[in-house]
Amino acid sequence: MRGSTRAGSSRHSIRRGILAGLVGTSYMTAVQELFNSAGGGEGQQSWDSAPAPAKVARKGVVAVGIDPPTSWIPFLTHTMHWSYGAIWGLAYGAIPGSNSGSSLRYGALFGSGVWMASYAQLVPLGIYQAPWKYPPRTLAADLTYHLAFGIGTAAATDALRR
Repeated sequence: MRGSTRAGSSRHSIRRGILAGLVGTSYMTAVQELFNSAGGGEGQQSWDSAPAPAKVARKGVVAVGIDPPTSWIPFLTHTMHWSYGAIWGLAYGAIPGSNSGSSLRYGALFGSGVWMASYAQLVPLGIYQAPWKYPPRTLAADLTYHLAFGIGTAAATDALRR
């Protein structure tokens, strides 16, 4: 009986983490859309100008022998963006102290950590340059997106725990 309660609790924690990550991703997406609409964002016409999530997905698809056409860029971008956010939501729920209800503080720290992890992952893949090669404005925008993600994820986690 006791084991089934733990299994049910674990499934609930997993669902909560995924949902919180998706909420955080929606926060991030909203901030990105605000920035892009203010800057007159352009559509992607080539893999060189595709967003990082699409480039990561393309590497995986190419590794299995398929070179996706540029028409796949929007699909791959959204698939990677939202699934990556859901996975990070799971990670947030496992962080000691994330249960404290301090969404702003823990969310900002978490978002900053995800931002740093993105450079640690994407620089070796050749998708990003080293952070010091970007102008401060670009880094600030990217950090802002990730802060929105972290705070949104933390706030959703707090709300879902109640």
